[in-house]
Amino acid sequence: MTLTSYYDSNWGGDLDSIKSTNRYMFILGSTIVNWSNKQQPTIVLSTTEVEYIVVSQVAKEVVWL
Repeated sequence: MTLTSYYDSNWGGDLDSIKSTNRYMFILGSTIVNWSNKQQPTIVLSTTEVEYIVVSQVAKEVVWL
């Protein structure tokens, strides 16, 4: 069994609030075991910040899993 993760984020995707959206999914074997699609609580100034936030969330989930 292999645990695989995929993540994506968009910078300022919500035009009303200018907040970014984070998405990630974990697959164990061929089954999705965890996923998330959430708007970030803060407004960020660059794509680097967006990626840093989503990677830190994915790392927390990996530790939990």
